[in-house]
Amino acid sequence: MAQLFIIIYQLFKKHKLFFLFFLILITVSAVSFIYNIKIEEDINKAIPGKETKDKINISFQNTGIADKLIINISLTDSAHEPLPDSLIVYAEELANELKSKQFSPYLKNIFYKINDSLFTSIINIFYENYPLFLSQSDLLKLDSIISYNNVQNAIRKDYESLISPASFAFKENITRDPLGIAALALKKLKNIAINDNYDTYNGFIFSKNRKNLLMFSNTVNQSNKTSENIKMAYLLEQKISKISVKHNNLIKVETFGSSLIAVANAKTLKNDIILTLSIATVLLILIISFSVKDKKVFLIIFIPTVLAGGIALSALACLTPAISVITLSMAPIILAITVDYSLHIISHQKHKKDIRATLKDVAFPIMVCGIATAFEFISLFFVSSKVLQELGIFASISVFVSAALTLIILPQFIDKNKTSHNSEMNLLENMLDKITRFEFDKYKYIIITFSILTVVFAYFAFKVEFEGDMLKINYMSDELKVAENNLKKINDFTENTAYVVSSGANIEEALKNNEKVNVKFNKLKSEKRITNFTPVSEILMSDSTQIERIKAWKYFWTQSKKDSLKSNIQKFAVGAGFNQNCFNGFISSIEKNYKPLSKESFNLLKENLFKENFNEKDNIVNIVNILKTDKTHRSELKNQFSEFSDSTLIDQQSILMKYVEYLNKDFNFIANISLLLVLIILIIAFGRIEIGFITFFPIFISWVWTLGIMGLFGIKFNIFNIIISSFITGMGVDYSTYIMQGLIQGYSTNNKTLISFKSNILVSAMITISGTGVLIFAKHPALNSIALISIIGLLSVVLISYTFEPLLFKMLVSKNGKNRVVPVTLSNLLLTIAAFTIFVTGSIFLNLCLLLAILLPVKLKIKKLFVHYCMFYSCRGLVYLLFPITKKRINISRENFKKPSVIISNHQSHIDLVILLSLTPKMVVLTTNWVWESPFYGFVIRFIDFYNVNDGNESIINNLKPKIDEGYSVLVFPEGSRSKDQNITRFHKGAFYLAKQLNLDIVPIIIHGAGDCMRKGENYVRSGKITLKIFDRISAPHVDFGNDYHELTKSLQTF
Repeated sequence: MAQLFIIIYQLFKKHKLFFLFFLILITVSAVSFIYNIKIEEDINKAIPGKETKDKINISFQNTGIADKLIINISLTDSAHEPLPDSLIVYAEELANELKSKQFSPYLKNIFYKINDSLFTSIINIFYENYPLFLSQSDLLKLDSIISYNNVQNAIRKDYESLISPASFAFKENITRDPLGIAALALKKLKNIAINDNYDTYNGFIFSKNRKNLLMFSNTVNQSNKTSENIKMAYLLEQKISKISVKHNNLIKVETFGSSLIAVANAKTLKNDIILTLSIATVLLILIISFSVKDKKVFLIIFIPTVLAGGIALSALACLTPAISVITLSMAPIILAITVDYSLHIISHQKHKKDIRATLKDVAFPIMVCGIATAFEFISLFFVSSKVLQELGIFASISVFVSAALTLIILPQFIDKNKTSHNSEMNLLENMLDKITRFEFDKYKYIIITFSILTVVFAYFAFKVEFEGDMLKINYMSDELKVAENNLKKINDFTENTAYVVSSGANIEEALKNNEKVNVKFNKLKSEKRITNFTPVSEILMSDSTQIERIKAWKYFWTQSKKDSLKSNIQKFAVGAGFNQNCFNGFISSIEKNYKPLSKESFNLLKENLFKENFNEKDNIVNIVNILKTDKTHRSELKNQFSEFSDSTLIDQQSILMKYVEYLNKDFNFIANISLLLVLIILIIAFGRIEIGFITFFPIFISWVWTLGIMGLFGIKFNIFNIIISSFITGMGVDYSTYIMQGLIQGYSTNNKTLISFKSNILVSAMITISGTGVLIFAKHPALNSIALISIIGLLSVVLISYTFEPLLFKMLVSKNGKNRVVPVTLSNLLLTIAAFTIFVTGSIFLNLCLLLAILLPVKLKIKKLFVHYCMFYSCRGLVYLLFPITKKRINISRENFKKPSVIISNHQSHIDLVILLSLTPKMVVLTTNWVWESPFYGFVIRFIDFYNVNDGNESIINNLKPKIDEGYSVLVFPEGSRSKDQNITRFHKGAFYLAKQLNLDIVPIIIHGAGDCMRKGENYVRSGKITLKIFDRISAPHVDFGNDYHELTKSLQTF
């Protein structure tokens, strides 16, 4: 990889015009599409999950809440007695302004006063078509209404009403409906207002105490059309201020709506971006100026970063119609990551004579960091939030391109003579030098403390919660908060409110589906699970339902009922003082041939009573029903509508639960899949699983620390600070890769490059914290929530990289301060675990065999032979189970060990004894103290007559004679202990003294390769090849090798 960038450097160095053309091409690519960029300022685009966003749109936008602007007019002095007339005058003036041409691009459907003529038209529709509005339960009441006594009482009461002072208000209604049948239908109008927190005064809408006059309007532009809504908000503020001055500021006006919240969010985000980017830039300049003293070099540091950012923005402009302001707000974070690459190469160049040497050192870690971090950000593309997908593309392109451009562009500008390191260090450099030279991994108390903290944080990591309240990730000014709270005092339309949305391919289908759930509404209301609901299907019915009701009406009115009612009405009318034909119009309405509502009548009711409950989008008609319930029954509603496939229950609680579900899913994806990708890349890049895992370890543990601290202090995750998860992982990749590269170079070349890498990491951490920590100054909660988590995460990454990574690496390559002959590998570590497991299992088995032998009712000699055989087969099993170690046995004279002998062998490893014991069951061994006292098999070897060499030769000879007579051979390691370097050391004379005294043959055995598989001083097993060679017996009295045991010792050592 480094060679590629060296070739590019040499090519551009030799051909300056090529480099200039490349630079121009990159610059053009960076700016070519930027001018087409459109900014998306709708923060709700960050909401995860298509289903969640769709439901939020239905429940808020389709009910008219999303584009609703509410104007609350009240007296400045809230303690003053109500002055509704003064508020009406103010409202009329403001309404005239809102209806003017100035506001036509911004506001529509301004509603503040009930239209009397419109109300009369609606009432007339009910009187002219009242059978259509009567349900089956209403028809059941008609029998009692048209009964003889009820007709008599009703006519008498009608007459009394007509002669009262208020008769002008009842005259027309009495003649049209003397018995109150139409009143059954008109009662349904009362349910349209599903709360009683409002009052009317002179047709205007007031709060109950008449201290607040409310005006409502719909915004022409959606909340994401921020530029238009900013104009609307400014113009509205001007008009309100002008009218308030006219009224001596005795009246105050508060405005509230999603469009105004969006305006506040957009303004705050823009201001925060400018503020934090400015502070971050200043801090970066200060930190870099201390680290890089050459002013020219200082200027070129940002070239790759700026160009990479421009290319990423241009690419994004080609892929998406608008870029979210949230994506742009991450600029300080991306700047902090990418400028690190430039600092890294410049810092290394201080200590090198040639830029080629610098490229050789840094090209690999920089590109590994760039690729791994890019893949980490790419993982955001697969989550369910559109903004995070967009950010993933932007960040991944920025990081990867910046890493490549740093290695291509910067070397052309760096001049060794001008970047040479000044031996005099400033205050910052002195501080960094002391920190980087401090070896955290050498202090046990630091390791123990960090290990304990890791366990504690791992426990609390599972207690991290996700923020489900989306309002907490929106910015609201103090004025909007006050306006919202005051509106909630009048009527909290969100508390204990749920929405049931019925859908259909057309309005008729939607009405039919809504009629099904309407039956459920009535049942729930009768059971007191809901207090009220919007009676859409009580007033607006499908054509088929209207036809059914007309049939039911006709079926009810038999000819006898008609004749009886007509006779009774005329009789009691005359008796009460009415004209006999006074109620002919009512009688005619009973005999009238009704038809479904005309299109004009249906639309009049729909547009004026339920306009905000109907929505048509993408050829789908949605009908939104508003349900009111209480806290005790709210949770019960969740499963009440699952049977209706075309209707969906939506309430704030279920939306937030779904939001948290998607948030949790996205987080788990980022935490699992992206980390796995990083691990795979590190393993591939370093070419060793062990190095990949050790490099990955700080990244993973830093996550545990970050989550643990969040869980410990109750810091919640939201959709925005989840972005930091990718960022922290990205920086973790950088830092751990740099540390590992320094460790590898230090191990292979024995130089101190690790200090340089650690110094770069520390500067990078300072720069990065400057880039992300400044977000603490942001007012917007979405940005502010990022700052603290990023600081926690970055400090965790640095501390763990400085401590555990060198510790684990040194465990692989060294022991007791000295390099291992061969570093520990994962395969050998697994082999060691397997070998130890088999060994412990075998030891347990032997001890059980010993116990069994003791309990057997046989002679002691047989008991011991039984245990010897158990030992033999256990060792043989261990030898063959360790299949990664290849075993080869060369038996020159086909020795079968049936004849007792002294077996001598060189000693390289613990494996020697196991291999030799697998040759024959009839073998006793001369051992040392530590073997004799072993907790694993000490009891066993003492029982089967292995002897301790410390007991002395005479004692051993006396004990061995009976064993020799029983056909046992004696195994002795003449060297006395294992060889450190696999060379045969000086032989002790004991083995040959025994052979002479006992007149035993000697069987020489050479073991080769055991020391490679398990060296003295090492506690792990390596794969390899072990060869065991059994030579010809040397028959007693061994005259060919010497006359006494002294000569025999020397001869056999030479052999």
